[in-house]
Amino acid sequence: MSRFQHFLITRINIDWNISKPRSQQERNNIDFLKYRLDIFEKTCYPSVKAQTEKKFTWLILLDAELPSMFRERIQSYRSHSNIEILPVYISSKENCLSELKAAISEKISKATTHIITTNLDSDDAVSRKFISTIQNQFREQDSEFINFPFGYLYQLKEQKAFLREWLTAPCYTLIEDRKNFETVLKYGHDQISNYKVCHVFTTPMWLMTAHNMNVRTKFDVAAAWQPTNRVSEEFCINLELPKKRLLEGSKEFFTESLNVVLSRRSWDTPKVKFRKIVNIFSPFLIRLARRAQYSQKNQSLSS
Repeated sequence: MSRFQHFLITRINIDWNISKPRSQQERNNIDFLKYRLDIFEKTCYPSVKAQTEKKFTWLILLDAELPSMFRERIQSYRSHSNIEILPVYISSKENCLSELKAAISEKISKATTHIITTNLDSDDAVSRKFISTIQNQFREQDSEFINFPFGYLYQLKEQKAFLREWLTAPCYTLIEDRKNFETVLKYGHDQISNYKVCHVFTTPMWLMTAHNMNVRTKFDVAAAWQPTNRVSEEFCINLELPKKRLLEGSKEFFTESLNVVLSRRSWDTPKVKFRKIVNIFSPFLIRLARRAQYSQKNQSLSS
């Protein structure tokens, strides 16, 4: 029997720590919410529904003044899903953490010793094995973050995918003892390097989308182009990913690789170019190298 309970947390339109905060009126604007939920239904929602592991609770955080038409839309997600979805209506930024923790506390069973909380942005998607891979890291540890360094960036307008490597990725997890738990939302993803972190160097586990209403998403200059079929193999999303025939796909491999080799951009150093080329043709090799480097570093620290 599991000694933990896992909570996936997704913010839709609450006031939280973002670089471009919106007023409550803006966050509950009809057009704004339609756009956000459209992206959510194409990326985040189908990817979570497709998880191979169903033993988790999905907490969707919403502003307390969310219009009724969107409350009904959220309810429809619950009605047409085989996972547990719980809307949590947040009254204010000041009360967010306490109201979130209260919602979690109501779901905790007596046998539970640990709480796992995972942040997932509403316009991002996760691999089918995202939840199961997180839960496989459980060792009854207390206050340890789980991070998946490898993920994808997908540009909606350009319909292009890129492989990213990020030691503080936004789809991050916190495992805690149930006593005085804080939840992952207390910590920004860029802060987790200040704490104990377990980096899991596996296949790409997250997919960020770059679109018209991104708050912070920026292009990573070290990101490597990827054929979109790699995304469709690992993620269940409702985006129309371009499908290429063999000859067309081979030509694209050659073109993208040549663009890297011939690049004169200041950040494309020989080392960066080499890594990009390897990631285009065999990203497994980079993951293998990173795993070995991380293991060696941990051994040095413990000795």
